[in-house]
Amino acid sequence: MKLIRWLKGYVVIRVFTENRSGFLNYCKRMHIVLYQIREETDGVVFQVTCTDGERIRNNCSKNGIKVALLEKHGLPFFIQKAIQYSSFWIGLFLSLLLLYQSSHRIWYVEPFGNEELSNPELFCLLEHYGVYLGMPQNEVISKQLGAYLRNQKEELTWVSCRKDGTILTIDMKENDGYRKMDGTQTSELDFVAFAEGEIVKIITKKGMPLVKKGDMVQKDQILISSQVPYLDESGTIMNYRVVDTQGEIWIRHKEEERITISKAGNEKSDENGEKKALRTITQERKALEKIVAYMNELQKKEVEIVRKNVTIRRNSNMYSIELSLEEIEGVRKE
Repeated sequence: MKLIRWLKGYVVIRVFTENRSGFLNYCKRMHIVLYQIREETDGVVFQVTCTDGERIRNNCSKNGIKVALLEKHGLPFFIQKAIQYSSFWIGLFLSLLLLYQSSHRIWYVEPFGNEELSNPELFCLLEHYGVYLGMPQNEVISKQLGAYLRNQKEELTWVSCRKDGTILTIDMKENDGYRKMDGTQTSELDFVAFAEGEIVKIITKKGMPLVKKGDMVQKDQILISSQVPYLDESGTIMNYRVVDTQGEIWIRHKEEERITISKAGNEKSDENGEKKALRTITQERKALEKIVAYMNELQKKEVEIVRKNVTIRRNSNMYSIELSLEEIEGVRKE
């Protein structure tokens, strides 16, 4: 009942009359319901609905009875007062709307578990993916974001993204194989030169290239380093991470091969020239077979022969063939 009265609105009225019983009998005849009636020395105070209060006021004014309106309560009076302060309510509504919209956006990114991967580098990856402060939460798909970070950084073995209110939390687990370096250590993961010569072509898939096309290199010199630096926003090297280098190197270099076959000792049984000539032909055939086998081995490799020179030497005790090549050889590391 109180709620219904509040929704319809009610007033507190004081009627100044000495004939209280006559006034109450009048209200009973007119079916006017009064609430919380309280007698005063100069009249009666009660609560009544707005409609009935207007009827009582009109009747009392006709009979010369003084009526005082003490209080107003209920929804109609609240709305009437609210209209007077419309700018305040509009501002309150807009503030609540802004607060609601802000609560459904990302305002902070909190990473955990990243030691080798710096926060500036992580934030650059997030920006490249399309994550920014103030973006709607429903546009952040946690599974796709985690898969993207793992694909971009191989040192990350596990990534979990979750939204805690307006905070995007990224939990990461790094590979123990990625360790801190100072850029001076050598590693078996480096791509080193297999021969002394000139770099003809270099393709780097993973790692840090240290040479370029046209450089002269020594054998076992590091061509692609396994230590990759990562930088902060100012370009300063903050640390190094180790990767398994991958790439392709082509080097122009010289290769020499000498094939020797010892002749048989001075045999007294060699009385005719035919047997001696047959032995010489056999030795030459063996030497040529070795040369052919060596050239076949080169063909199996990725070798381009630029220049070749063959020298045949004979003496009393030895039969030799010297093969001098200038070749371009390539090596891949996957």
